[in-house]
Amino acid sequence: MNTIQKRPFDLLNKSIDKKVVVGIKGNKEFTGKMDSFDVHMNIILLNATVKEGEGEKEFKSIFLRGDSVIYISPVE
Repeated sequence: MNTIQKRPFDLLNKSIDKKVVVGIKGNKEFTGKMDSFDVHMNIILLNATVKEGEGEKEFKSIFLRGDSVIYISPVE
């Protein structure tokens, strides 16, 4: 029997300083290095990009408000 309990914040903790994709309301996806997060799922990404039309917009750092986050996924 596996005695290691996995929790959602375990995935987030492992994603610090790694590249992630964050989907937010409004059908947008941000990709960048996760710098930090809090209990409200507020996220700070560094060197982030978001697709806009035919191109991409770049951010040196960006704060994503937790109540707009739909999903977070590590990028392998």
